[in-house]
Amino acid sequence: MRVPHWAEQPRLTVNGTAVDTAPTDGWWVVGREWNGDDEVVLVLPLEPRFTVADPRLDAARGAVAVEYGPLVYCLEAVDNPEHRLDDLIIDTAVPPEVVSVDGPLGGVAMIRTRGRIRPRSGASWWPYRLAGGGPSSEEPSESVPLTAVPYYTWGNRERGAMRIWVPTA
Repeated sequence: MRVPHWAEQPRLTVNGTAVDTAPTDGWWVVGREWNGDDEVVLVLPLEPRFTVADPRLDAARGAVAVEYGPLVYCLEAVDNPEHRLDDLIIDTAVPPEVVSVDGPLGGVAMIRTRGRIRPRSGASWWPYRLAGGGPSSEEPSESVPLTAVPYYTWGNRERGAMRIWVPTA
């Protein structure tokens, strides 16, 4: 059986008995004499998680994506209305949790976690500062709630910004 990379601690039973081997390289091989009445059950526990990209991927370096099972999630402006998405920093020390909500996305699992607001550097429109000038004088603000929705639902409620890769610092 194929076991996806995101499945942590999968369980496999044959006719109600746990299989005593473990998956290897994404496959769970069970060697036995099979008959038509055999029942095979593969349980893939779902837990929301933060995922990092390969460091060679410049656009996602220093950022994480929120995933739940095989789904990639995104932050949408409609769910995080108090802040610009490009000012948010996600706090990976706070475990993400699954929540359900009413409304247009009722029945869709949303993910809640925490983050901080990254201060804008100075009043200037210029987004750069001298290297070696030391860290920014302002630290990120207090903790704020963040809500993520499955990427496939993006743009189904109203127009607005969306972000998959969220900086961690």
